[in-house]
Amino acid sequence: MDRRWIPRLTTFLLIGLLAVVLVPSGTRADDPGLEDDFAVVEDRVLAPLRTSTGRRLSYPCTEHLAEARRHAAAGRTDEALQALDTWLDLHYRHENWCVNHVQIPRAVGELGLLLRDDLGEERTADVLEELTRAWPPPRGGIGTGATLFSRVDAGVMKALIQRHAGELRNVFERAAAEIRVTDGEGIPEDMSFHQHGPQLYTGSYGLEYVRGAIRVAALGKGTGLALPPEKMDLLVALVLDGLQGLVPGPLIDPAAQGRSFSRKGAGRGGRRAAELARELAALGAPRADE
Repeated sequence: MDRRWIPRLTTFLLIGLLAVVLVPSGTRADDPGLEDDFAVVEDRVLAPLRTSTGRRLSYPCTEHLAEARRHAAAGRTDEALQALDTWLDLHYRHENWCVNHVQIPRAVGELGLLLRDDLGEERTADVLEELTRAWPPPRGGIGTGATLFSRVDAGVMKALIQRHAGELRNVFERAAAEIRVTDGEGIPEDMSFHQHGPQLYTGSYGLEYVRGAIRVAALGKGTGLALPPEKMDLLVALVLDGLQGLVPGPLIDPAAQGRSFSRKGAGRGGRRAAELARELAALGAPRADE
């Protein structure tokens, strides 16, 4: 082989490798419909973020994130980036695992998505690292049942920031797989709900599980990422055949709430269950007349 071709061949191979690594999967032609699904979900996630200052995180460790979100909502990109940089530099943490592994990553992800085009390479890497605290979920109790669905938003935003349609599909598939009858944490055959082992939590974690699953269903509705019909059937059964028997009017049976029964507003779980039933009906779920 003529040695003069070696530098050219090396350059050609490097360009090909970079193309594979850097081109977002949403632009690949192996699954053209997935690119359209990505765009639909992206719009559905971004629309409310652009008109909101975000979920309230009233912790000292999240003060700069809240400031950044206010600036981002007002279109003050430079100020938002500065506040985000301050938080990333200080890297505050909370003593509670849920704040650290769910709430903070979700808040950082929302900021990252809003500011995606202005983050730059280093900030993007920092934001994605923070989201990795929440997604992919760990094995075991803090990564199953309701706690898995509390992490899904982080997984969705991580995929959107990366513009990675294949990863977005993986998030939806993992969420759908969690909607099942199981003898572990989740939905047993009697349509109750267990979390933290064989503990009855239908009236607390069960509500959050359904809320998270409805969020996934709403984001994917009408796309190739939509929840399969049998998954929607199971969610409806959990609400109508499981939750409904625990709801005497606006209240909810405290025996099905575990430790959550002592929290402020916990007794009004009946209203929350009714809201979830209406949301399922609005999504076109079966048994809407019930």
